[in-house]
Amino acid sequence: MVRLVVGSPIEDFETECFFDDEFSNIKLSDYKGKYIVLFFYPHDFQKPAEGELQEFSSRKSEFDSLNTQILAFSTDSKYTHISWIQQGDLGLMEFPMVTDHAHQIGRQYGILDAEAGKDYRTVIIVDPEMIVRHFSVFDPQMTVSVTEVLRLLSQLQNNKMET
Repeated sequence: MVRLVVGSPIEDFETECFFDDEFSNIKLSDYKGKYIVLFFYPHDFQKPAEGELQEFSSRKSEFDSLNTQILAFSTDSKYTHISWIQQGDLGLMEFPMVTDHAHQIGRQYGILDAEAGKDYRTVIIVDPEMIVRHFSVFDPQMTVSVTEVLRLLSQLQNNKMET
């Protein structure tokens, strides 16, 4: 059951993340006033997510130019996030790696695969007033196109259709 509705306010959350070599608590509302891309991926230490996260990170300046904060989520713990960054092939991330270890956020937004214990690969775009402007849930065999996310953000901000 999807609980996100385009054009409706998104529910706030508070959870832990790893960013800038430290653990901290964040709330979605901390980013009010900016566009926010919430990127959910199934698990750390998986090649598809690794490539997606590396591309989001390498293109951070493009998101910055669109006044957009990226938040990356999985149901792994904050300790798994730091291990992946420090010991795996992921490398430094230019945005918070958020934990949904308790499955609260995935359940809240209706994107939790409870049987598998993971969130579906999902992209949610929220505007500066905390209104859902876009969300996509991806088939497990598909990956997210960062170029497409940037195009959607640009289109939302320019309020015109590309043809």
